[in-house]
Amino acid sequence: MATKTTLDFLTKLIVVATGLAFTLIFLGSFVSEDVRQNVIDFTEVLIADGAYGKLILLTAVVGSLDACWQFNYATYKAKGINSHWIKVIQIKYPYQKWLKPIYAILGIAIVFTAVF
Repeated sequence: MATKTTLDFLTKLIVVATGLAFTLIFLGSFVSEDVRQNVIDFTEVLIADGAYGKLILLTAVVGSLDACWQFNYATYKAKGINSHWIKVIQIKYPYQKWLKPIYAILGIAIVFTAVF
């Protein structure tokens, strides 16, 4: 039982860190030419890798949008990062049940393109 709680905590911690990182990248791209260039270079490298890279890019975009949504919506609902924010960030939103099959299909497609 303690393992499941630890795993849930680590999962939420990863989601929060990813949401914060992608939010900062998004906001930084408005200000810094270097951030914009790094994002463009990362995208070009993945697209140049063919179908495998495009699937990884699509997975990264879907995951980053989900993490940003959770982080920013929880911050908005809790009116800042406080003790109520921790409860709000742990809510499973209805749209997330549709993301599980998308992640599964993308994962299978990535493995399939890597093998064949």
